[in-house]
Amino acid sequence: MNLLLDTHVLIWWFEGSPKLSKRAPSVLGSPSNAIFISAVVGWELAIKVQVGKFHTPSLVQDLDGIIMANSLHYVKDHVSFLQKIKTHLKPEANILIVEYDTDTPVPTWVPYPLSFSSLTTLFTHAGYTSFQKLGERPSIYGGGNIYAALVI
Repeated sequence: MNLLLDTHVLIWWFEGSPKLSKRAPSVLGSPSNAIFISAVVGWELAIKVQVGKFHTPSLVQDLDGIIMANSLHYVKDHVSFLQKIKTHLKPEANILIVEYDTDTPVPTWVPYPLSFSSLTTLFTHAGYTSFQKLGERPSIYGGGNIYAALVI
């Protein structure tokens, strides 16, 4: 079974919280189930760590993959960010990315864009070797396209 966890369920699972149902820990811990979290969970965990509400971020490790949909263009330092998330992924992890196919910023909305070409270069330097553009379509917000890519 594929499970997409929100931030609270992930924290409660790590902490063994009684807020989870009695069945939840066995379902979440089963090797036959795949656990997924979105990039937003990473941001929320970072905020919780900064304000002192979460103290075990190292438990988020050995992830099978990560989905970054319309999120990477808010990260100023793509190289450092990729190095950080790579430490939490299994070597064979998949990364699914949805981004605008441009390198030209749009203030406020797309401050640090990453075209597919730039994404390929970034991930090649990080040691990844497989890139597949899954699809592309016009953005409803302007003259450019948005793409989906799988990085392995």
